[in-house]
Amino acid sequence: MHISITPYKELLYGGEESIYDHICEGYSVSDSVITYLKSGQLTLASPGVYPHPFEKGVNLHGPYVYTDGTYCWDRDTWIYVTEYGLMLPQEFVDHVMRNYQNPKTEHNQ
Repeated sequence: MHISITPYKELLYGGEESIYDHICEGYSVSDSVITYLKSGQLTLASPGVYPHPFEKGVNLHGPYVYTDGTYCWDRDTWIYVTEYGLMLPQEFVDHVMRNYQNPKTEHNQ
């Protein structure tokens, strides 16, 4: 069983918490955490449409859920963090910083 870091009712995961209660202006995390969120493995893809939680009148396809084997999250979590200040659970951030090595690219070799 995976631990969801985005259990919000607006993302159709059946949670009771609201994503809006976890927004903090100016919140940021390491680029490694953002890269990690982008590099998870797809674990659930649902053919559907749901309203974008921050852009009125915009619909998203999905939901799509990604995982690292321990945690799971919505496909767009990295966008919600960088553009809207969605706070991630500190346990997840610690997990990433402890366990993740940023893959080498031409830009950081």
